[in-house]
Amino acid sequence: MQMRRKKTFQQRFASNLRTKWAQVVLSMIALTLVFGVTYKLTTKKKAVTESEKKKEEAEFSYMHCDVCFQEMVYNKDLAGKRTMACKCKPGDGGYWEPTKATMKNGSISIYRWFYVASFFETLIWLGLLVYMLGHEVKVPPHFFVKCPHCTHLLRYRASGFDALIECPHCEQWVRLPDADEAKCQEDLHEETAEKALGVFEARLRESGHVFPGEAPLDAEAPLPSPVE
Repeated sequence: MQMRRKKTFQQRFASNLRTKWAQVVLSMIALTLVFGVTYKLTTKKKAVTESEKKKEEAEFSYMHCDVCFQEMVYNKDLAGKRTMACKCKPGDGGYWEPTKATMKNGSISIYRWFYVASFFETLIWLGLLVYMLGHEVKVPPHFFVKCPHCTHLLRYRASGFDALIECPHCEQWVRLPDADEAKCQEDLHEETAEKALGVFEARLRESGHVFPGEAPLDAEAPLPSPVE
């Protein structure tokens, strides 16, 4: 039997990506949803009373665009509203974010916890992705297939997937099934049992046996009701 070398990590990664691309896409969608939830939780501002708002406004000295970070002197009429004259492209502007200190002194961004959480979430996702695509899937030790020329049962290992071998019984060349079509011993037993059951049921029907819920093949049609 033709033997193959053990696949490298890169080969396993590429092979698993071809078969598990749907799981990868779903995991990316899930990661995007996690980012959205994290953004909502980490950037949510708590409700403040009117007195607290006035007290904070008295302490604000600057405000900046939360997209391009252009800074200007605090203006209570513009604070919290869409930016109109910042470095952002028209239509892509953010909101004026008031601060007590200038951004030049290293003011802390309100998105700092979102960035931190997103970083760790991305690391976890990448780790799971590498494990899923680089992990060698455990397969049964042996697989079985019948020779199409003499029906002799051939046994082979996973290293023989899609290999061309010579049948030891009829000496004809046989291509072994690949990983998608390979059958282990349990699959072979189940397939044999289903075929035997089908043959048994066919013979019973030929002998005139009627299974529960089935009408007999030679059942006479019901007589019409007499006309009064």
